[in-house]
Amino acid sequence: MFKRLKSKKKNEDTPSQEMDTKNTPLQISFNYDDFYRDQIVPTLHFLYQPHTLTVLLVMLLAFLYVAVYRSSVDPVDNIKTGLVASSIVLVFIGSLHLPNGPFIRPHPAFWRFVMALNVVYQLFLVFLLFQDKHHSRAWLGYIDSSLGVRLPERSYAEFCDFTYVNIKSQMDIFVVAHALGWFAKALIIRDYWFCWILSIMFELMEYSLQHHLPNFAECWWDHV
Repeated sequence: MFKRLKSKKKNEDTPSQEMDTKNTPLQISFNYDDFYRDQIVPTLHFLYQPHTLTVLLVMLLAFLYVAVYRSSVDPVDNIKTGLVASSIVLVFIGSLHLPNGPFIRPHPAFWRFVMALNVVYQLFLVFLLFQDKHHSRAWLGYIDSSLGVRLPERSYAEFCDFTYVNIKSQMDIFVVAHALGWFAKALIIRDYWFCWILSIMFELMEYSLQHHLPNFAECWWDHV
């Protein structure tokens, strides 16, 4: 009899427990790194194992070799070498420890390497943000000695007749750079409207900077 009462009580409790379970909001935990790590199907297990100590040891030996066998008294050369070495350390550490992204081919470490390069580039842009125009150009001259030479300015807004000759004369290396740049952005962003927003905002930026860079002035059909 007691067993029947217990069994009946248990059956009465079960629906209420099921109702509680149904009324409980569904909680989903999503771990970004675990999700993309599960998508990787390694063919060479060696390439998908951590090698932090190996990379750090190789970098340490390389720096010891440079420190012992390199003897330069040129301060500019020493500064350039130090900045390059610091960037290499940051890029390699980022390649090892930055989180994985959505791209897993050819290897997640390659995209971590690209991300670390972007971090170095961002730091350089932040540094240039606090310099004036002349000193910024001087710093670029340290990177490449061919820079620092004033280039002839070309005007793109003198003859704006919509003719084949004018359109052909506007075709230069910048047209190729713009086309490849927008193609790459479309592959990265993959959003129709956002690409249009970037294109329109770039033209507005050219309008707003015409007083600073005269070659930003273009014909109406070039802006379109």
